[in-house]
Amino acid sequence: RNLPPDLRARLKKYFDFQQVKKDSDNDEEIMSEMPLNILTEFCSSQYSPIINSCIIFKGLSTQFTNSLMTKLRRKYLMPNETLFKIEDMSRELCFITQGAVQVYSDADCNQLVKMVTKESHFGSQIG
Repeated sequence: RNLPPDLRARLKKYFDFQQVKKDSDNDEEIMSEMPLNILTEFCSSQYSPIINSCIIFKGLSTQFTNSLMTKLRRKYLMPNETLFKIEDMSRELCFITQGAVQVYSDADCNQLVKMVTKESHFGSQIG
């Protein structure tokens, strides 16, 4: 089709993202059917470096952190997609494993507070 190069590039990114998301949805289904001991081992291999880098989890029992890791889920975002807004009541802790997230102090995204990058974490309170 005769599309402008910018639109063609954006469409390619969108469909690439949809494929990644589809693969992730399949992972969720597979994980839901795993026996707990295999799920725990799988999640530990995927998430323990992230959990161990976060100071709030230092000194906690292995049993607790293993249980926590089985609750973690991947979330893929398109560029410029909003994860949550300043007025949202979020109870999430986010770990960035790839890319970066821009954190703004206002709903209109005019005041950049922080750039959160790979191997970082943040929640609703950014310091």
